[in-house]
Amino acid sequence: MRNKPISKFKNHNRTIFHSYVQRQKHSISIEPNNLWGKMKFKMFIILEKPIAALYYLCYILSRKPTFRVYKDPKGGIFRLNNEKLSIGLLSDWANATDISQKIGKLLKDKHCDINIHMGDIYYIGEADEVYDNFDEEQGDFPYGELGNFAIPGNHEYFSNATGFFDVLLPKMGIKTNATIPQESGFFCLENDFWRIIGLDTGYHSVEKKFFKKTLGQDAHLDKKIIDWLKSVVKPNKDERGIILLTHHQPKSAFEEFYPKIYEALSAIFDSDRKIIWLWGHEHRLSFYGVHAQNDKLKAFGRCIGHGGMPVEILPLKKSDADQQSLIAYDERINPAYENNSIGYNGFATIQLDKNKATIEYFDITLNEPLIREEWINDMESNSLTGTIQNIANALTIYDGRSINDAVKVK
Repeated sequence: MRNKPISKFKNHNRTIFHSYVQRQKHSISIEPNNLWGKMKFKMFIILEKPIAALYYLCYILSRKPTFRVYKDPKGGIFRLNNEKLSIGLLSDWANATDISQKIGKLLKDKHCDINIHMGDIYYIGEADEVYDNFDEEQGDFPYGELGNFAIPGNHEYFSNATGFFDVLLPKMGIKTNATIPQESGFFCLENDFWRIIGLDTGYHSVEKKFFKKTLGQDAHLDKKIIDWLKSVVKPNKDERGIILLTHHQPKSAFEEFYPKIYEALSAIFDSDRKIIWLWGHEHRLSFYGVHAQNDKLKAFGRCIGHGGMPVEILPLKKSDADQQSLIAYDERINPAYENNSIGYNGFATIQLDKNKATIEYFDITLNEPLIREEWINDMESNSLTGTIQNIANALTIYDGRSINDAVKVK
């Protein structure tokens, strides 16, 4: 069912079973007018939880899928041109609601060359949910002219990611004279100046136990991804700038976070390597600086997981905000949903122009970005330097910090 109101996703918890229940609830349209239709509708409402429980049991009893890799051992590298290139980013977007439809149109109007979905197809990432969001004619995903990519979150693996791998990925890849397909949930887009690396953190985020939250696992990187990074991407023999994309967050001031991802990458990258790291999962826009002076990997983090799900205004955890170097976050209440305390949805874009990368963050109401940051990667000196503008002055700056702290190593 397409174009559901976003309010149906309010207070959606992250247990797999609840996702199966909601999946059944939303698989039927509004209550029909005829008597027989009303009777069937009422019966379905009564049986929705038993039906969901049956599907959930089948899922629990199924085998975890084998982690999929590229057919070519050196695959997963996609070459970009060195001319100006624009990339659109959506995360936690694919729920076929009125809001995701509008966000999809706003990004489409940016006419990006490549668009990327950074995870979570709701509720459980089944084939028809992929169709609702990504079908070229019926869905609202804004396909780029040069290519499109996707990484999975946890929700795709609620159905063993068959919808993601078998239905979505055949639509993804670089469009050249012969389309080069994306065969797995990770990739590296590169030109002479930049590398955009997308990683699958969903595979180890789901635990198949009754009533177990999806976050029962630590979302660590699979060994096959680590081997691919070391043997194919080889970041330590490369001075190009790195923009990293994951679904799960390595840090947070509001929810649980997943330090295993950071630890794995710190063991791969050179000491003091600076990267730009964008993630989703947490449904709000927020900006972080590097962890601390002694961190091996200097990651400038941004959460953009506010594409289509309700942006619920959660209280921050001060101890985590201090430790994880929270800089700024969006705590505005969208007046259209004021009674529900829902914030603003949005998306981000990346503009590559030789050794400069400009990242802009938009909300659902503004044509101008809320935040614009520009990064210069000097390959001769192996340095990455950034500047940032709080254009709309709409974000809350945490505890007297400056927005400029989001691009600096203290």
